[in-house]
Amino acid sequence: MLSCSKCDYQLKVGVSFCTNCGTSVSNPDLEIRKKSISTDFYTEEKITRVWLDFKPLLSLYSLLMLIIFISYLIRDSNPAITSTVWGAITCLTIYFGNHYSNYLSDLFKFHKVPLKDVLQILFIAIFLFFFLKIYFYSFKVFHFNEIKITGAIKKHHWPIWSAFILISVFPGILEEIIFRGIIYTKLKDIFEVKEALIIQAACFSVMHLSPFIFISHFLMGLFLGFIREKTSTLYFSMLFHMAWNAYIVWGEIQK
Repeated sequence: MLSCSKCDYQLKVGVSFCTNCGTSVSNPDLEIRKKSISTDFYTEEKITRVWLDFKPLLSLYSLLMLIIFISYLIRDSNPAITSTVWGAITCLTIYFGNHYSNYLSDLFKFHKVPLKDVLQILFIAIFLFFFLKIYFYSFKVFHFNEIKITGAIKKHHWPIWSAFILISVFPGILEEIIFRGIIYTKLKDIFEVKEALIIQAACFSVMHLSPFIFISHFLMGLFLGFIREKTSTLYFSMLFHMAWNAYIVWGEIQK
């Protein structure tokens, strides 16, 4: 038997209100059953929604990886072919960017960034810069083959500025739109922020098709995603991305 919480009147099992005072009565068994049904329904609904949200991202990443794999195979060939590859990535970015224009529009606006976040970004940037310097220097120490990203441009005597365009500007803009713009923003609708940051950073690192630089580029992906999260815009992550690539290009040109 149940009793009313207000007047202690004895109630029959299954009633929804007290027949003595009219107070609403909750049935624990009924509530548990309803909660279970609701949870099951939510889980099924969530899985369906996640899959529908994830399918376009999977298509985008699969096509990108196909293009990057082709680029990897021809990385030492004529830079004109590399330019064509970046043209294909540009078309891919425009297509999916248009599809996700509602997500990207706000990311191409400047937002006020608290000084604390600016200082935090700069501190991490300095730390990451020196970490990457040590990381890549270790390749020489352990006699790993150095990764040359300007080899084809030097081989075919293309002008220096073309190296900065192909290796700094194009990746800095297009990869940020794809990874920190489309992929990360959409992942945040599916996962928590930390999970979305880790997934996009892992995808970014895998895209470079080298186990030797997986750690370095995973950390770079995390940092660039962190910048995007803190500033709510793509401009700063693009700037840092282009600056690092330009630094690498300049270092190779000087040798």
